[in-house]
Amino acid sequence: MSSTNQSIPYRTTLKGKVVTAEDKYLRPNEAAKVSSLHRTTLYKLESKFMYPPKYSISNGRVGFLEEDVTEFQRLGAKQFYQIYGDKIREIKEQAA
Repeated sequence: MSSTNQSIPYRTTLKGKVVTAEDKYLRPNEAAKVSSLHRTTLYKLESKFMYPPKYSISNGRVGFLEEDVTEFQRLGAKQFYQIYGDKIREIKEQAA
């Protein structure tokens, strides 16, 4: 039997690593705190594809992948956008 029905990972980090149960999600307040941003600024940057995308983690709750937030901290908003902006735009379009 051929394996034409390959499983597609549910979610990956921006670097392409498959998200597992061990990966941590940060609630918006936590993400803002570790990024030294106000939560409103975080959402503004996210809408411009300059901050990692948020994901639904349960009914009515969202979170940011900690690994993606760490990458944002390492690069800064402008460089983060240059590297990941198109990928984030694609993720948002697929979710819509």
